[in-house]
Amino acid sequence: MSQNAGEAVRLEDAVLTRAAQAGDVAALGLLLERHRAGMRAVAVSILGPGPDVDDVVQDAAVTALRRVGDVRDPAAVGPWLRMIVRNASRSLLRGSVPFQPLDDLQVPSTDAGPERWPEHHAMRDWIWEANRRATRSARAAVGPTGTTPCRAPRTPAWPRCSSPRRGPVRGGPARGRAPGPR
Repeated sequence: MSQNAGEAVRLEDAVLTRAAQAGDVAALGLLLERHRAGMRAVAVSILGPGPDVDDVVQDAAVTALRRVGDVRDPAAVGPWLRMIVRNASRSLLRGSVPFQPLDDLQVPSTDAGPERWPEHHAMRDWIWEANRRATRSARAAVGPTGTTPCRAPRTPAWPRCSSPRRGPVRGGPARGRAPGPR
């Protein structure tokens, strides 16, 4: 598309935008149809292919219908529409939470009064104790994260390391000498 053709499209968009702002629904429909491919491309680039793309483009069209009077630069209606799609797509990604119908919602029992507290505390103490024991046994079998038997702290589960190396630092600094040329 040449520069003159691009200017002509922007001028046509400006005329259609002013008409839509004046209440011409057909002008808004023509604007949305002209920019539908770009709006869809923005949604696909953010959301990936799927049914959410069509939903976001449709929501953007409804938003454009309600807010077409807010367009400051009528010649830049294309970027304005793509901005609406971009913001709606990002909002959809941020608000993605699993949908749970109310029929499947688990309502907490109403019998959680003081008479159930001892049972609750006993269960909590049992879980903490089991976690403490599992952590200790896992630590003895696997060792601290990122260590090998030679670098692990002395525990009964690890055999004595046969390597003379005791740490990650070797050379002068390990022997107490200053680094540098001799």
